Amino acid sequence: MRMRSLRIPSLLAVVVAAGIAAGCGGGGDDETTTPANEPAGGGGGGGGGQIVEMTEYEFIPNDLTVKQGDAVTANNGGKLEHNLTIEEGSDAEKPSKELTGTPNVQPDDSAKLAVDVDPGEHSIVCTIPGHRELGMVGTIKVE
Repeated sequence: MRMRSLRIPSLLAVVVAAGIAAGCGGGGDDETTTPANEPAGGGGGGGGGQIVEMTEYEFIPNDLTVKQGDAVTANNGGKLEHNLTIEEGSDAEKPSKELTGTPNVQPDDSAKLAVDVDPGEHSIVCTIPGHRELGMVGTIKVE
């Protein structure tokens, strides 16, 4: 009986220590998403930028104006994978030539996109199958 009563506190101490370590050591995810909460463009060419929230099935905001060389930070606040792709032309409902885009972004993650495209009005779309058709479209005016 005495051996069993000594094992329980020892086991409890190990479990508590592991829980504390897990709570304090999870900085990896925060490090990739924390910069998304800062204004975009901090390390890019033009110095300006914009944050775009991606959810099911919209960009917020869905009409952007940026300077050429600025960065756009795309935060995925949805439950599905999304991306932000800039396409040629201003009719986002009609697929056209891809100019640049983020990789697919997992929920609760983000990606930065340098807007190194020619000035003018372009489309922004999510190219995941079906997302464009469900309304995940917008425009971007590059100055």
